[in-house]
Amino acid sequence: MFPIGQRKCRTKNEQFGLYGSLGKIENTKDERQNQGANLSSVGCILGQSLQYVGHKLFPKIQTCYKSLGVPSFDQVKYEANISINQGAFEFASTLTFTMNGFKNSPHLHKDALLYASGWWFQADKETGRIQRDVSKRCTEGKLIFPNEHFWLDLSEYHGLIQVVWASSKFFHYTDPAQH
Repeated sequence: MFPIGQRKCRTKNEQFGLYGSLGKIENTKDERQNQGANLSSVGCILGQSLQYVGHKLFPKIQTCYKSLGVPSFDQVKYEANISINQGAFEFASTLTFTMNGFKNSPHLHKDALLYASGWWFQADKETGRIQRDVSKRCTEGKLIFPNEHFWLDLSEYHGLIQVVWASSKFFHYTDPAQH
């Protein structure tokens, strides 16, 4: 899972990255964990993927984000003049992607953000393009809201879906996909 540079994988000995927040990056003791240098490449992969998938919608979203001052992935913080109210809808730090069979336990987000935004599409790790080769697509993998008895079987979607939820109110977790 990558929330601006945080990468969580199940590959043996692969290091965890860090949230792309200025304080956490600046205070990183272990330079190998500092993912700040990778933020622009992460943003590029996601940006190219979203532009490819939603070529008509992408410029509108980009214009909206720019007008609200939402930072790009290679910026690690908002400009000082962004208000607290706009921060509640900051999706930049909650835009995530998973790979290598990532999974987690049921949890609530305990940060200041009210909502999490999840986009799902099966992409090639090298190019960011939608994975059109059926033999290489993920099987299994779910986004689960256990207390609500609701889940999305992500392997069933072969296009693009977006999920937005109150992540500090609804327990949620990810079951691993099989690659």
